[in-house]
Formats: sequence, C-alpha cells, structure tokens
Amino acid sequence: DDDDSSVALPEFTGGPTATASIAENAPITDVVFDAEASIPDASAQNTIVYSLTGPDASAFNIDSQTGEVRLNATADFETQSSYSIEVIATRDPGGAMSSQTVTVSVTDVPLAIQGLVVAGPVIDGNGLVAEAFTADGVSLGTAPVNADGTFTIDANPDDYDGLVLVRISDGSPGPDYLHEGSGNPEDLTIDLRAIGVVDDVADNSVTGSIASGTSSDDTSITLTGTVS
Repeated sequence: DDDDSSVALPEFTGGPTATASIAENAPITDVVFDAEASIPDASAQNTIVYSLTGPDASAFNIDSQTGEVRLNATADFETQSSYSIEVIATRDPGGAMSSQTVTVSVTDVPLAIQGLVVAGPVIDGNGLVAEAFTADGVSLGTAPVNADGTFTIDANPDDYDGLVLVRISDGSPGPDYLHEGSGNPEDLTIDLRAIGVVDDVADNSVTGSIASGTSSDDTSITLTGTVS
C-alpha cells in the first residue's frame, strides 16, 4: 500500500517521554496530565484512542477521547512521591500504536495549622505568637499573629497525625488589641489555648479547637483555630 497515512503511527506532542506534577491532596477531578497525539497526513476518518499501562497505571484513569489523565484517589507525598505511567495512543481504524512514558511527581504540601484570634481588632505589630504542640508537648512550629488576627503555622513534621494544641502568647510588651467596647488598647496578659485533632493527614482534616481566656480587665477573649 503506497498510502503512508494508512500505516503512519500516532505522534505524541513532546516526544516519547514527558513529566507532570500534582499537589498532594489535590481533588481527583484535577487533570494531572493532558496527553496529545496526532496522526501525520491522516484523513478525517482516522481518530486516536488513548489508554494507560505501566507500573502505576492502576492509580490513574484516562479519557479515551481527550487524553486527560486523572488520579483515582488523592495523592499523598509521604506514601508515594512519584508515579510512572505509559500513555498509549492507538490509531482507529488500523490499530497502529505509539506510547509516551510519563513521570508524575507529587508535590509535598505542608500541614498548615490556621486560626483566628478574636479579641476586638488586633493591633499591627502586636507581638502575639502562635505555637502548635503535639499531645506530648513537642513543638510543631510557630507563627506571628497577623494584624487581622489570623495565623498560619507550617507544621513540622508535616505528616503529623493526632492531637494538636495551639497556644497564643504575647512575645513583647505593649498593647495587643483594641477593646471591643471602649476601643482602648489592651495588653494580653495570659496565654490563650485551643485544641484540635488531625484525624486524617491525607485529607488535612481536623475537629474541635476552641478556647478562651481573660484579659487584664477581665474582658473575655476567644481563640478559634482550624487545622487544614
């Protein structure tokens, strides 16, 4: 047969190898890799059907028409930091096949312990510090309390699973917040504490976390926190 288009193999954009990355815990609806192949000099009657093989093919699915590759379950960096799959492009009709080896890297996402200090408007430069601890009292990290009362602690280790204790303390002298009633500046004279439980690191979920304390003028102050 002198018609080259009848025997031409599908050609992958990017060549026989490719790389991709996905953040751990990203939704499984996210496209990890978008395979794209074409048939040189093919007629309109020729199409490409995509499929998967390779060592980690069972962890993924592929749209046979578009070539979009997705995970079957959310990735966890601590469990598996990379995957190897092979995308197969099959010419239809004809059955001629080409392959592209794809290495998918999983990006490590730190465990972020986030919260909000509710004490009237917090003063910028307040000196308040948030620190998280394990149930055994081992520090997971610290972070300053921002001017809007929020804080974010990047926990170390980031695969910690269990009880989380959060403490807010005043690291410097001077006023820390404005009294909700009078608007006068107030100094935080006691530590505030919150508690939460990281019960599934793969989902970065937490339950619980409220606590309260009292300021120098017996004003109630509430700390709310979440782990995400």
